[in-house]
Amino acid sequence: MKTNVIIVFLFLFSFSVIQAQEKEKRHDISAGYGIVNTDEVLGVTTSIFTSIITLAHANRTNMKWSGLYNLGYKYRFGKMFPVGIAVGYEQMSADLTDNDQVVLATEKGQLITVMLRGSIRYVNKRVFQMYSGLSVGYTFANYVVTEDDGTKSESSNNHFNGQVNLIGLRVGTVVGGFLELGFGAKGIINFGLSCQF
Repeated sequence: MKTNVIIVFLFLFSFSVIQAQEKEKRHDISAGYGIVNTDEVLGVTTSIFTSIITLAHANRTNMKWSGLYNLGYKYRFGKMFPVGIAVGYEQMSADLTDNDQVVLATEKGQLITVMLRGSIRYVNKRVFQMYSGLSVGYTFANYVVTEDDGTKSESSNNHFNGQVNLIGLRVGTVVGGFLELGFGAKGIINFGLSCQF
């Protein structure tokens, strides 16, 4: 009889601990990497070189983007509505050439994006979550153009930015992997790891 009571007690205790742990998972810290974002697609870069006479008709070639490295934090209100903040960092580089493809200068840029974000979870299981979301924020973009003679010109092209996540998937318990498909500052594809506690 004592054994049965102990087993029932342990079962109920374990169940209550699991339930408590599930209820306490309100925080989500994530690290991700996004590709093909709006800054890359739209080519939002400085136009400083157009004000330099020798580079007025330069073409931007060999443009390279690092992709957006991003960190985020969300707090979940209720069962389905996490809100939070995301910060992203990206670099770009390009050659400025004339019509004969002679390199006249190089351009390098650094972009930092800060966004507020919210989402709604359609599926909120212990191991699997499916969601959509919206983020709005601002990108601080700084650029340096270096001519062949070493002359440097600096400029910025700050702008509003955002992200629409059409669908996001997360698999895992405390630590899990996520994949988001959408369009905006984080890119068409954004993936990474998150920790929920």
